[in-house]
Amino acid sequence: METIVKEYRRHCSEEGLDTIEDCGNRFLRFIEEGYPADGKGHVPIISVESMESDVRRRLLSMWSEILDEAGERLYNKTSNEFGKEGRDKGHAWLLLSPDELIAHILFERKSEERTPRVLPESYVLDVGRGLDRIFEAESFKEAMNEISFPVSAEPYLEDIKTMFRSMVLSEEPLGDATGIVIPGFGLNRMFPAFIEYRVDGCFWGKLKCSEVSRGEITNDNSAIIKTFAQKDVAETFLWGIDPNLRERIIHEFRRFVENRSGKESTQRADGLPVTSDDVENTKKQTTDSFIEWLDHATYWAFVDPVIQSVNFLSKKELSQMAESLINLTSLRRRVSLNAVESVGGPVDVAIISKGDGLIWINRKHYFDIALNPHYDGTR
Repeated sequence: METIVKEYRRHCSEEGLDTIEDCGNRFLRFIEEGYPADGKGHVPIISVESMESDVRRRLLSMWSEILDEAGERLYNKTSNEFGKEGRDKGHAWLLLSPDELIAHILFERKSEERTPRVLPESYVLDVGRGLDRIFEAESFKEAMNEISFPVSAEPYLEDIKTMFRSMVLSEEPLGDATGIVIPGFGLNRMFPAFIEYRVDGCFWGKLKCSEVSRGEITNDNSAIIKTFAQKDVAETFLWGIDPNLRERIIHEFRRFVENRSGKESTQRADGLPVTSDDVENTKKQTTDSFIEWLDHATYWAFVDPVIQSVNFLSKKELSQMAESLINLTSLRRRVSLNAVESVGGPVDVAIISKGDGLIWINRKHYFDIALNPHYDGTR
């Protein structure tokens, strides 16, 4: 991604853009179209060969996941998690042959609801033809069969192709993804803003990308703290509760509500009998009210005081706060036995302001600056 950003800066005009949206759209278009080649159109950043190699990798990974799920169901590995209901379900899977179970899992995945993207018909045809080339290649069929040996992959290839095609053409995430954040000021904006994108890949000349979140400072909204990527520790600091613990509490509350259903009065206040719809509505309203209370309580107890203090921090103090949150994540990863130490080392810190632009507070290099006087630090 660093190389793509530097190529974008080198090939695109240095003129400012009116809004962050303009900057984001332009950068994504650069990834999709490539860079200009002296009046000869554009040179793609991602070649067709590289893209189709990535598609093959994704397809093999998806096939492996399906086989793993079939194995888990066959051997009933999840029975301890789901109690009697899970054990009964596991025994039901044991009645199916491996071929029948794989076909059933494929049917489940194909039946998932997906929102189609609005795309030109020509592109839809390009995706179909590209997948046909991949699936007709003998090397691909051999790789699929090697993963599933002794079960043959041949009977399932058409279903897998149909499922992957619908995933590429839909709005839903595809799996492996890269996050892109565009922060800063537009020429016509006095306050900073950001847009977060999720990029699932570039398939046959078109980017599969979706907007995840956005935020903007206004007269009424004077401070925002937004976390990206590995954000669990920073959000624990901000919200006063670990995100996973929050989900666990909500899950347990839902179970409690489910277990309580049917034990209340069988008659409504108007004298009519309680229906199944009444019970479901009550459960939903109770759970929604609890989640609303939990979020409201944690916001006013933890988030709001931090947001209010951020309003009065200097630029230097803001950079120190950001660095401290990353160092806190690094420490948590280092001392946790069940976590991969994926955050650590020197931290890059920068401040973007309307008057000064991008200013580095801390920036690491893989080389010694003193030994490379020719290096242009603005690149």
